[in-house]
Amino acid sequence: MCAINFNTICGYHIDRDDDKYGFCWLVPLGEWNGGDIIFPQLNIRIKLKPGNILAFRSNLLVHGNLPCTGIRHSLVFFTHNNLFPESFIHIKKKK
Repeated sequence: MCAINFNTICGYHIDRDDDKYGFCWLVPLGEWNGGDIIFPQLNIRIKLKPGNILAFRSNLLVHGNLPCTGIRHSLVFFTHNNLFPESFIHIKKKK
C-alpha cells in the first residue's frame, strides 16, 4: 500500500495495523527545511533530504515528524496485516 502526504505533520504514533514482519519505506520529495523524523524510543532524530529512502519497523517503533517550511511531500509504502491474510497459513508436516 502507499500513502501520499502533502506537507503533513504527524504526531508520535505506532502503526499497529502494519504487518509485524514488514517495513515502512519513507520517500521524501520536494524542497524543505525541518520536518525531521523522530524515533523517541531510540532517542534518534533523522534529517531526510530529497533522494533519501528510510526503512523502519513502523509497527514497533514510535515515530513522528517535526514541522517544516517549504514543500515536503512523501510517499510512504507499507503492508497492512490484512493484505495477505491467507498467505502464511501453518501447514502441518506429515509423519
